[in-house]
Amino acid sequence: TYRAEVMAGTVALMAAYCVVIYSDNQSFVDKANVHIRARDDLCQPPTRNLHRHHDLWTTFDAVLWGHRPHTVQIIKVESHRELQSRKNAFDMYTAYGNDFADRAAKAALFQRPDITRLLSSAKKHKDACIRQADDLAGFLAESAIRFKNAKSECP
Repeated sequence: TYRAEVMAGTVALMAAYCVVIYSDNQSFVDKANVHIRARDDLCQPPTRNLHRHHDLWTTFDAVLWGHRPHTVQIIKVESHRELQSRKNAFDMYTAYGNDFADRAAKAALFQRPDITRLLSSAKKHKDACIRQADDLAGFLAESAIRFKNAKSECP
């Protein structure tokens, strides 16, 4: 998905100083290159048309600004290509990498944890934390009252 491409690009930026990212997602490549050009020209990154994925692009930009100009490239490669049909080593390399990334993404999709179970567990943990905070607040309030009363009873 598009969000996965943006996140993968962000992680790649975090992992290395000089980065060349190959992606078969034209929309990601186009938008990322707009952000990279803005960074290389020391301009503000674009903010329009990002409302749907603003969270990811904000992170992408923050990581990108940690790189010196002209140290990041994002290149479009063809998607879903047969290795046997490639004519040169670079095409074979990008076809293999693209196929590997597609298989890894599909495997991750099928191995993802049960979101409903995770959300239920998180809610129970949050509720327990709220109860503990309420108990602590009650204890502190009661202690403050006792301290005030004990202080007023002192000669």
